[in-house]
Amino acid sequence: MTKRRTNTSYDINPKFWELLTINCVVNAIGDILLRFYIFKGEQLRDDYIQLCKPRTYMAMQKKAWMTSFLFKEFLSFSKRSISRRISLTNRHLLIVDGHSSHVITLEAIKQAHEFGLNMVTFPAHTFHALQPFDVSCLKPFKTTFRKEKDVAMFKSNYVELDKITLIWWVDQALDKSIMEQNIRFGFRVTCIYFLNPRAMDNKIEPSNIFTMVANEHEGEEKESNEQLEGDEPKID
Repeated sequence: MTKRRTNTSYDINPKFWELLTINCVVNAIGDILLRFYIFKGEQLRDDYIQLCKPRTYMAMQKKAWMTSFLFKEFLSFSKRSISRRISLTNRHLLIVDGHSSHVITLEAIKQAHEFGLNMVTFPAHTFHALQPFDVSCLKPFKTTFRKEKDVAMFKSNYVELDKITLIWWVDQALDKSIMEQNIRFGFRVTCIYFLNPRAMDNKIEPSNIFTMVANEHEGEEKESNEQLEGDEPKID
């Protein structure tokens, strides 16, 4: 997705890519609770998401990155989307990617806690095993998005397309690929729901460096114990 002649014109071109961050919140029973799109740019128009499903929100940022400010906006959108389900006595848990930890400030944690939302982050280097969306939804979404894009571009004779159409592609791809069964399977196979704390013991191992250091310490302890045993006096 590329920017060509103006700030609102886009086309498919492998040499240039338009950045778009997609934040999709799902729950363990298979619902898509909200969609939050972050485009690269500075000026936001209300009609960008006019073709999208309800509970869809959008923001603009110079690099299409999540920031601490936008994360607080994201929490406000989350509160609005699940207001009927959540309260201080019926708290919910939000699990977020570890690479987003730089935007999860103490202020954001307090903001979430005040309306009944607790937050935790995945440990680093565990997304492939623990992130439900990555495990069961990401691949179908990418495949479906490419198909939607190819068909639309062919029908339009590869003319330039605007943000409204691009967002519509993304929204359609989410609807066609992120089914209830996909989402529920992701939570089940990662053992987040139903929870199994020991499920990843054979899938996630310490790094080689950690293992080497641990083995060296074990060798030193074994050698030390052998020396102590050798120094013990013999009793006839």
